[in-house]
Amino acid sequence: MSQSQTRKSPAVTGLSHIKAGSRFTTRDDLDKQARIPLTLFEGRMLHRFKPEVIGDHTLNSTISTLANRHGLLFERAWIKVPNQFGSRTPVIEYALAVSSHDSARRLLIAWGAHWLAEAG
Repeated sequence: MSQSQTRKSPAVTGLSHIKAGSRFTTRDDLDKQARIPLTLFEGRMLHRFKPEVIGDHTLNSTISTLANRHGLLFERAWIKVPNQFGSRTPVIEYALAVSSHDSARRLLIAWGAHWLAEAG
């Protein structure tokens, strides 16, 4: 493998337009792929309709990518949420597994969430 073809570590793949070690000032500067684990890292739970406001319209695919490509584990629970027709729709709600908290933090720092490293 030539120097121009160096392999990226698994922690920084998936965000090709962001260089490893990039520094962002706010969560809004992060890519969708980083905003979802950051939201879950912060202790919030998400179902398919919640992340639309942060730019993710396919949460199940994002969760799958984070699990399969980056090794993060998620807790899943079926819940029912109100729909526009006055009834309730079953959806899966996701939470970051406690066992993946450190891995998610390292991944987010590699993706540019420098304030997590500075917070200790």
